[in-house]
Amino acid sequence: MAAGSGLLTPIRNLLQQPLPTAVDHRRMLIVAVVTSVALIINHYLAIQTSLGEGLQWFANLTDQSVAPWFRWLRQSPWGTLSGHAWWGMWLLIGYVLVPVLAIKLLLRESPMEYGLRLNDVLHHWRYYAIFGGIMAGMAILASFNSTFLNTYPFYHLAGRSWTDLLLWELIYVMQFFCIEFFYRGFLLRGLQPSLGIGSIYVSSLVYLTIHLPKPFLECAGSLLFGLILCVLASLSRSIWGGVFVHVCLAVSMDLLSLFQRGQLPGQ
Repeated sequence: MAAGSGLLTPIRNLLQQPLPTAVDHRRMLIVAVVTSVALIINHYLAIQTSLGEGLQWFANLTDQSVAPWFRWLRQSPWGTLSGHAWWGMWLLIGYVLVPVLAIKLLLRESPMEYGLRLNDVLHHWRYYAIFGGIMAGMAILASFNSTFLNTYPFYHLAGRSWTDLLLWELIYVMQFFCIEFFYRGFLLRGLQPSLGIGSIYVSSLVYLTIHLPKPFLECAGSLLFGLILCVLASLSRSIWGGVFVHVCLAVSMDLLSLFQRGQLPGQ
């Protein structure tokens, strides 16, 4: 009991911190506008717009023929992966580039202060180990489910070769960095001067909204997942523990799915 109580003491102390008495309305407005822009980019450009549509826009703007590009997409073995790279590019723009510009130009602060330093991650490694272990166990159980096997990896040609798998995982890992920087870095840190520990709940609710099109259990679970990662990011003052957990979970889900289906390269 004493050991468990000691383990939870830092979290309890964090959640008991008094809320700020003053609100920086200019800062709140900047964070709100940047968040809106990021969510719009994520929904309308990263998710609802394809690489083919993007090439068509570019052709219309430059008055060039798009036929050679479409021919390449159809004929190239990397056409499908290029579509995922398009998705990752817009996440990088919306979740990282736009917030970083706002931090530097509008808030006049260093992006490094938004969770990009390691800070106390290693000091609180037990929390990440426990959380990651629980999530890994759930992933292993889920890997026996047909829905899981038909869903992961999102890039369905990942098992074609080690090159396909590594390039896909590079894109996949990059987008998790983008997500962690935005939700557990920019949004969480950006609101803390005005909302204090309350920024955890705001960030987690916004994080839930990007899961609304997904199955109910995944959507509902994202709120708890987001809350835990926000608490740990606040405790460690870093996004890197969350990046590690997110990446390990996601990559292991892809590998487990490929292994269960006998499609792991070289299997």
